[in-house]
Amino acid sequence: MKKQMIAAAALTAILALTGCDAGTGSGTAENGNKGSDSKPVVTTGAETTAETKKAADKETTTAAATEAAKTAAEVNVKSEGTVKLGESLFGGYVTADTAVKSKPDAGSDTLIVVPSDTQIGVHESGKDGWFMTEFQGKTGYIPAGSVKEIQPYDPSLGGDNVNGGSVSGNAKLMTGTHKYAESLGVIPEGTQVMYYELADYSGWCVVNYQDKIGYVQSKYISQIEDYDQGNTENPYDEYIGEWNSKEQWNGSNFTIKISRDRELMNVEVSSHSAVADYLWNYTCITSEDGTCIICDEGGTLQRTDYSPEGEMQETVTVYTDGTARFNIKGGTLFWSDEKENTAGQVGFGKVE
Repeated sequence: MKKQMIAAAALTAILALTGCDAGTGSGTAENGNKGSDSKPVVTTGAETTAETKKAADKETTTAAATEAAKTAAEVNVKSEGTVKLGESLFGGYVTADTAVKSKPDAGSDTLIVVPSDTQIGVHESGKDGWFMTEFQGKTGYIPAGSVKEIQPYDPSLGGDNVNGGSVSGNAKLMTGTHKYAESLGVIPEGTQVMYYELADYSGWCVVNYQDKIGYVQSKYISQIEDYDQGNTENPYDEYIGEWNSKEQWNGSNFTIKISRDRELMNVEVSSHSAVADYLWNYTCITSEDGTCIICDEGGTLQRTDYSPEGEMQETVTVYTDGTARFNIKGGTLFWSDEKENTAGQVGFGKVE
């Protein structure tokens, strides 16, 4: 009897743990069905982790999209402030201090000022009365009237690429090869001229007609074989070369090197002593009668000192506004730097 009671108690305990009703089998099934209808959703640990990760991924994606949109907006803002240069037209120079504008409008912001006589690249702007240029990292607009095209090399000075030719069809002599070029006049048919083709073979050549240097379309010029160029010797060729001082000045020997770059003369004067080296650089023009070279475009003087041990020290610019004259008398070149009257009486003999 005792054993039966123990067994019944155990069975009751098991039924209680499993949630089963202690009634009949049919009653248990009915209760089970009712429990299925109202049973709460139980989420496992794995399902919870997946849901959390999904939410985190969504948050990350949203943040990335927001950041991308922000970056795109910043790029758009920068693009709106960027000005792109138009088609290249010619090399020119400004005739006065010229403001580079942010827009083709005199009332727009000034980006930078280009000093007078500065050479710049000139580009199409798409706006009448305005060109575009880039100067010291700033790109903007300049008034068309403030810039002039750099004059090409004068073919009447001669050279390996210069030829003689005959003009046909009343050719126009233009200031440039672009649509903004102006007419310098008309060269009558049959006129003989000296000319050279542009290096880019663009269908244009450079001509000197009545002391006006300009551009003519190549189709209007026929080369004349064995054309007599006449006396094309440059009257200043006797200056060109290397010259050494005939004596020391202030304990230094001097050397002058003169070369020509089209119509300009480049002059470099150097001296050496145990104390210091000096270097003058000038860009010069020649007088009309060929008696002297005039250097008044702002010559520079640089000095490099030596230590007592003979070691070279840092180079220092002494000045940048020097002027000078070079004259030839009796085969001797005389140099006078008018900034300090340096080497004014020293003669130089040409190195052959």
